[in-house]
Amino acid sequence: MITIFTPTFNRAYILPILFQSLLEQSCKNFEWIIVDDGSSDDTAQLVQQFQEKADFTIRYYHQVNNGKHIAINYGLKKAKGELFFIVDSDDFLSNDAIERLTAKYDHIKDTKNVAGIAIGCHSIKDKSKIIYSKNLPKHEILLTHNELVYQLGIKGDFATAFKTEIQKQYPYPHFEGEKFFRESYVYRQIGKKYKTLYIDDPIYFAEYLEDGLTANSWQLLKKSPKGASLFFKELSKEKIPFKAKLSALNAYWDFQINDIKSPWIEKFRGVNLLLSVLILTNRKMKFIKL
Repeated sequence: MITIFTPTFNRAYILPILFQSLLEQSCKNFEWIIVDDGSSDDTAQLVQQFQEKADFTIRYYHQVNNGKHIAINYGLKKAKGELFFIVDSDDFLSNDAIERLTAKYDHIKDTKNVAGIAIGCHSIKDKSKIIYSKNLPKHEILLTHNELVYQLGIKGDFATAFKTEIQKQYPYPHFEGEKFFRESYVYRQIGKKYKTLYIDDPIYFAEYLEDGLTANSWQLLKKSPKGASLFFKELSKEKIPFKAKLSALNAYWDFQINDIKSPWIEKFRGVNLLLSVLILTNRKMKFIKL
């Protein structure tokens, strides 16, 4: 069985589209877990209506507004499926999505070094159009996240369906008062031990809304500086091209410079000392020139 997991926040106006796509699935071997991240609209009442109509299991949970990443942690604790398929509240699936995903999973479920499947997102407005930078070299390929980004140069949105027991081993960090953390952090952690099967089947359809996380990513990072610092710190230590490593470390210091509470010895802990000094010296020289 597959767990379809949907985190949601004030999306009652658009959730019915996803629900309808689940009603139309050719294979019903799934459960739908919804974690409501503190919505103030009528999401709870809407989901109750869904439960009355559905011919599959829907489980609804409500949490204090802590962000999508914490909702994912919560959903993983409740999941009963072998695969944990994250489907955002503003997206929907083709009517054969679960059938095709199950067939793909059957080929990799006993392969111990494969964590799961990542599905390339297609545009809602033009279903033949991909929402990532370029096509995969093959219709399906085994890679880590870093290999996808830094070797193939492919960036953009992929929906993940990791083996539940594997993803449970990689919970998102939680910083009090912060509500955003980049999901690729976990993809990279998983990639240190496992490959992921990337596919481009047109089964997952997405669009960026003005109130969506993707559209507001950098602004959300600014509101979650501790999480952003950890993300870029860990990225700077990955086996990635030097330019990307330098860019990540520079972003790390963007957030650390304004942190007046942490002692400097802590800021330097676990990062490349020489590169950090060069970055900070360069910033100081630019400031003097101004």
